[in-house]
Order: sequence, then C-alpha cells, then structure tokens
Amino acid sequence: MISGSKIQPGKTLIIFDEIQECPEALNTLKYFREKANEYHVIAAGSLLGTLLAQPKSYPVGIVNLLDVFPLTFDEFLNATEPALYDFYESIEKGQPIEEIFHNRLIDAYNNYLIIGGMPECVASWVKYKDPAKILKIQRELVEVLVNDFSKHNGKVNSGRILMVFRSIVSQLAKPNEKFMYGAVREGGRARDFEEAIEWPSIIRQVPSACPNADTARMVLLPTFLCILQER
Repeated sequence: MISGSKIQPGKTLIIFDEIQECPEALNTLKYFREKANEYHVIAAGSLLGTLLAQPKSYPVGIVNLLDVFPLTFDEFLNATEPALYDFYESIEKGQPIEEIFHNRLIDAYNNYLIIGGMPECVASWVKYKDPAKILKIQRELVEVLVNDFSKHNGKVNSGRILMVFRSIVSQLAKPNEKFMYGAVREGGRARDFEEAIEWPSIIRQVPSACPNADTARMVLLPTFLCILQER
C-alpha cells in the first residue's frame, strides 16, 4: 500500500507483523476468512502479547497456528555443514563412527551450543564465520528480550520477571538443579514470583514444573543466553 503496489486477490500475500500490538487487526482475521477468503493473510507476533492484549474476540477455528522455534542441532548442522549433515543422517544405531567424523560432529555441536539456533545468528555464521558478529547479534537479541519485559509492566510485574531471568544461570550451576525462589530475592517464596515464572512459561523459554512449590525444576535457557548473562 505504501509503495503503491496493488493487492491482487489470490496472488498478494498480506502480512500483519507484531499483530499483538493491534487487537483490532487480530479481530479482522475472522473477516478475511469469512468475507474476503480470496486474500492470503499471515499474522506474526508474540504469543504472550496476543494473550495479554485481550482482544474482543479470538478467531477460534478460523486461523491455522504455527509455532516457530530456534533451529535444532539437526537443522543447524544442515545449514552450516550440509555434507556432514548427510553423513550424520546416514548413521544407524550402534554403528561405529570413525574418529575424524566423531570429532567433526563434536565440534559442530560445540558451535551450536555457543551460536544457538536463532536464524540470524546461524545465517551470519554461515556467511562470515566471525564470532564477533555472532556476539553482537546475540547481545542485541538479549537486549530486545529484556526490553520486552517492560512492555507488559502492569499486566505482569516486569521487575520480578527480570529478577528471575537474571538468576537462572547461577541457579542452574548448583548441584541440586533446583530453582530456589529465595535465591532470586532474600525471603522470596513461590507466591512472590509465580507470575514471573509463568511469563517465561508462555514464551516457552523457561517452562516451570512446580508453580506451587518453593523450588521448581526449570529447563535451561538457550546456551548463548546463559553465556552472555555470565559475562
């Protein structure tokens, strides 16, 4: 529309990005399905933001949902070393692996732990093989994530979310692998940080398992986030 290009039914793909910022746009998806089905529409955005936006109605049964996650190790290997990936895919259970290939796979896995599966990081690694460029992208991703906490302040206590987020790495380093609410803040209990724990559960970065206990077992953040928080 801005460029003056004409939207052609059946040919033009319409994308509503960050749709959680405009509940009215979310409501229009029902209109496109029922009265303008000739248009192809994609809506992208934060699941958390969509849930907290409280739109007047949600197009249940009208839209197809697709969750997008970082690349798995298999996908990372296929993107960075296709030939090695082909060998990796051919390995059968119990098959001996020559040391040279074993070492290459271990190196690739170590790279994956440091680079992570975020598409921009992987694309940069494929193109430049420059750790400094990767680190810059990762720092920006962390900054965006932390800034996103404050966007939802008032609906969820962003200060407590940040406290939980910053405590995860040091807590995971403990032998018992238990998340201690008291370590987030002296005297802290489950009821103090229940909403803060549930927030990352929604975005599936740190799913909680025991929201009604003073300790909870939690899943590890993407490794590069842990590394950056320790620096």
